[in-house]
Amino acid sequence: MLLGSFPKLAVIARGVRGRHWQVANWAMRIGDDLDLLPGAGDELPVRVRWVTLVGRIAAVAVDGERLYVAGGALTAFALADGSVVWEVEHPAGFALHDSGGVVLGLDGPQVVRAFAPWEYELRVERATGRRISYRELVGGVLPADLVALPTPPPTRFRIEAGLRETVAFWPDGQVAWQLVVEGAFIDALPPIEANGAIICATSSCHLVVLDPLHPRHG
Repeated sequence: MLLGSFPKLAVIARGVRGRHWQVANWAMRIGDDLDLLPGAGDELPVRVRWVTLVGRIAAVAVDGERLYVAGGALTAFALADGSVVWEVEHPAGFALHDSGGVVLGLDGPQVVRAFAPWEYELRVERATGRRISYRELVGGVLPADLVALPTPPPTRFRIEAGLRETVAFWPDGQVAWQLVVEGAFIDALPPIEANGAIICATSSCHLVVLDPLHPRHG
């Protein structure tokens, strides 16, 4: 779908890591090579709460009013406005590496734990982001004591995440809205829901948080 077909296109400034936007509710460019387009009708049934560009996204999980994102680092974002609460890197300053995905969970009430099979295990103080421990892994079996954080699917829309497009459908099958990527780098992750908001991790490495506006089409 071409952006030129939407007369109300809103083009916003190119984004960099850590920059967020509050934007309107029609077709728009919301990041570098990333567009948010309406489906049936010319207005969007969602509003962008914030968008940020992350170096790489391997996993996203919900922890109350926070989002944890594992990629080159483990980052805690405030769900409300996208501000970075804390960020933890490899002890030597390298990017964290994963080859088989990352599971984000808790190790007791005070510790966030990131487990990347065959790569690493990272424990971080939940409140402050202080790195407690890091170790390289030679195995890929998920620890039995790791309590995975929730990654609930969205309930308002049925959403299919693809390499170039993430498409949301109404219950009647009509397209409600879509995210379109011009330059894909990684596989998009399945969208999740957090306190009513929809979180999309796109193939362009954008983290997009959307608020639904209308309960149903029409």
